[in-house]
Amino acid sequence: MNVQILLGNGDWTFRTGPTLNVATIPWGLAGGDFNGDGNVDLLVMEQTKLSLYPGAGDGSFLPPVNLVTGTFWMQVAFGDFNGDGKADVVVLDSVVNGAGGVKVLLGNGE
Repeated sequence: MNVQILLGNGDWTFRTGPTLNVATIPWGLAGGDFNGDGNVDLLVMEQTKLSLYPGAGDGSFLPPVNLVTGTFWMQVAFGDFNGDGKADVVVLDSVVNGAGGVKVLLGNGE
């Protein structure tokens, strides 16, 4: 499956950027600086894993780092949940077979 990146022109229009190949159908995406390097990174939530594609700073992304696996991810969001100035991630696991819940991944800025 492919994720098409659209790069902003600064005037509310976009141009086609690189295409990111992911293993399966992405269920959720979130962009932000998750590793503290000043570049926009991309979180890709697939059915049973969450991967971080570090931004290279030119609109392209480096190979993914698999962050966590789950039983059946449904939603992903990010914010500074513990007030330390670093991006944290929260994922919602479905209630398939009674295994539902919320998982919070606290960012360390790396």
